[in-house]
Amino acid sequence: MANAINYAKEYGRELAQSYPYVLQFGELWANPNTKRYELDTMKANGIYIPSVTVTEGLRDGDRDTVGTFTRKHSNDWEYKELRNHKVWDTLVHPMDVIQSNTVATIKNATEEFNVTYKFPYLDKMLLTAVYNDSKTVLEDANVKQENLTVDNVLTVFDELMDTEDDAFVPKYGRILYADTKTKTLIDNCKDIYRVSGTKILGRTVSRIDEVEVRDIPTSAMETEDGQKISMFLVHPSLILPVCNYEFSGLEAPSVHSQGKALYFEEFFCDAFILNKKAVGAQFVIPNA
Repeated sequence: MANAINYAKEYGRELAQSYPYVLQFGELWANPNTKRYELDTMKANGIYIPSVTVTEGLRDGDRDTVGTFTRKHSNDWEYKELRNHKVWDTLVHPMDVIQSNTVATIKNATEEFNVTYKFPYLDKMLLTAVYNDSKTVLEDANVKQENLTVDNVLTVFDELMDTEDDAFVPKYGRILYADTKTKTLIDNCKDIYRVSGTKILGRTVSRIDEVEVRDIPTSAMETEDGQKISMFLVHPSLILPVCNYEFSGLEAPSVHSQGKALYFEEFFCDAFILNKKAVGAQFVIPNA
């Protein structure tokens, strides 16, 4: 009887090392929340995130009496349910196994699949989750409809930054994702400023320098239901990516596999927002 070997740990480590380099939103997938909320908090197909609310602020002190102590905070949970259960399989010829170690064979067999299918899927899934979930929490207040031009792109960006400033979103660590056309508009505005020295542009360009700007292919700046996004300003701390690789294995050749090794992987994967930090995601979409 053929034996199935679970390479989930080795494969997961290999894949985790790839995230910042092959995913368009690699920094969001690899953000510190993946370690802050350990996967051992997983319950069935969901994850529970602790949430604390303080119900009363400071009050005037009194040196002559002892007040009545009451609970002024509450403990609660944000429950997030995993929405994506995916599988993939392929055949591996025994000569591939003989000529290289098994883990390398798995890596080679899945490399094209990862780059062509899995990583684009993970990018679109994360963007869709953050866009839809933050819109729901903020009742669309974090989405601007604007056709961006060289004349307004930096002003609109400035408005996104002001919104996050007013909500106490940390300045350090913000990332601006822009589709190809929008990134070109931003670069052209910087060139105009260098030539003209316009003071208004100078103020806004200095704000652009406060964030990391990422040029994303236009096809990747689109949700699963086809909503195009021009700009996406985000602080990674609001995102909780969860990718739990339950199984990744190679089965030795057998009669039922007609002498070929069988590869199979299965995982539960999703991205969530922390509801209390939802304002840290600001979007600009084109007018219909």
